[in-house]
Amino acid sequence: MISLLNLKLALSSLLFLSFTVGAQEVKTQAEKELELVNFQKLKTVLSQDGLSEAAKNKKRQVELIKEEKKIIEQSKYLYPPLEVLRGISSEYFLVKNAQVLNWDFDKPDYGIDSTFKNLLEKLGFIQRRVKIIVFNSSQFIRFAVPGKDNDVILGLSLPFSKSLDLNKMEMSLLLLEDFLRYDMGQVFKQLNEEELRKIASTQFEEKNFQLQPVLNYADAERVLFSEKGFNFQQQFELTKKMDILLKPHAEIWNVYFQLLGRLDRMIKVNNLYKSYPKIYPSPEMQIKWLSPEERVL
Repeated sequence: MISLLNLKLALSSLLFLSFTVGAQEVKTQAEKELELVNFQKLKTVLSQDGLSEAAKNKKRQVELIKEEKKIIEQSKYLYPPLEVLRGISSEYFLVKNAQVLNWDFDKPDYGIDSTFKNLLEKLGFIQRRVKIIVFNSSQFIRFAVPGKDNDVILGLSLPFSKSLDLNKMEMSLLLLEDFLRYDMGQVFKQLNEEELRKIASTQFEEKNFQLQPVLNYADAERVLFSEKGFNFQQQFELTKKMDILLKPHAEIWNVYFQLLGRLDRMIKVNNLYKSYPKIYPSPEMQIKWLSPEERVL
């Protein structure tokens, strides 16, 4: 027979075993739930997502670099803006006609630069970029052409100045006429800019660069200042502009008026400059335009 003590011990062992087994079953269920989460797989997915985003960023950077390279490559085959093309053409005009103009010769400082600069400032033209070329030729008399740095290149013939015995102020007043012609757009109206405008700031293929429009423009400048010149309407508008600017400065206006008289007399007797009125019509008419109208009594 089993004693009461042994029975109690058996029951206690059974209960302990039951609790132990129950606890083991709960722990196993929790572990199973944790296994469903699978942290290792989660780490792998997160890592892959990070690598994927990094790959996307790198791809975007590569595309941007390719686009920048394309823009840089295209810029190598891009015509400059119209203003720059004008300047290049004008410099070619000066170089091509260097022997005729003879602008690169040893000469003293005539002081025209400072006199003309002071005249411009007195008339309200502040901080304008101007270059003055004195050339030793009678085939050209004066000109105003664009520089490539958005400046104005003014030219004046030394033999012409000596024929009139011009002083610094008188030279400056003739240069002022050319400066105003340029500023009023008359120079560009007389030049055929269609070819330059057509190619300005446009793309060209590596083997299809067009130089001819630049050469043609330079040749048109030569023709304008040696043969073609300006028309009467343009000269009238210029003379009125000079009148308006100089009227507040009576002394300078008077110098200009007297200069036109000397110029008119000189070209009528000096065959070397008989074509002057054809290019710059005409000192005689300018004097009439500046003279007070006769009163009808």
